[in-house]
Amino acid sequence: MRITIEHLGGQVPVTGLARLEDGRVMTFYARHEAWVVQVGATEEEAEDAPSWVWSEPFGDRPSAAGYMNAEQARAIVESTAEMLARGIAPPRGYVGVPEDEVAARRFARMLVHDLYLYEGDAAKQGGNPYEILAAKITEYRAAFEQRIAAPLHHVWREELPRLEAELARRVVHAPWLYDVPSAASVGLRWNDQLRRTPAARRAADADTARRWLRAWSASDDVRAAALGGEPA
Repeated sequence: MRITIEHLGGQVPVTGLARLEDGRVMTFYARHEAWVVQVGATEEEAEDAPSWVWSEPFGDRPSAAGYMNAEQARAIVESTAEMLARGIAPPRGYVGVPEDEVAARRFARMLVHDLYLYEGDAAKQGGNPYEILAAKITEYRAAFEQRIAAPLHHVWREELPRLEAELARRVVHAPWLYDVPSAASVGLRWNDQLRRTPAARRAADADTARRWLRAWSASDDVRAAALGGEPA
């Protein structure tokens, strides 16, 4: 699908506006650890009541999405437009996972991120962060357990290791692709994006794609679907 990009750039967030050949408007927004493309009849509709949405995580460090370069942003916008034109269904996250577990994991990750932001200075100079921040970790865990039902209290223990990654300025790529169709959609979009990537950077970006797709996939069959159309 031919598109006209009217604006694309900035930092924290990176934003974009494009017009599709049928007159619809596509908006692009990238910040924190993810980007989203939304489509509507007007810019307002695209933002407030989109008819089509595609979103994926991005980056190996916190806030990386908000600093992606213009070439990456353009390739994402153009590849999502191609998926729309081909009728490829956008991915859905956490398919089959109970909503209460999804909410618990998001809450746990938010708390761990807050722990890093507001308490992490004490642990940034080295040492065992779990010992240095033991009192605060106990406090944050109590906040989690007060809000989340007991059968899901294990989620806190599973998400707490994100703290070490945040202190090292790395992103933990949590699985979010749980169904084969969504994984296949993301794999197809990545292949299209890589075809639009400058040749000098294509091999490195392909390695990144494979690494992210593997980490995002919750099972072997989902991973195979995501990686099924890798570029030669």
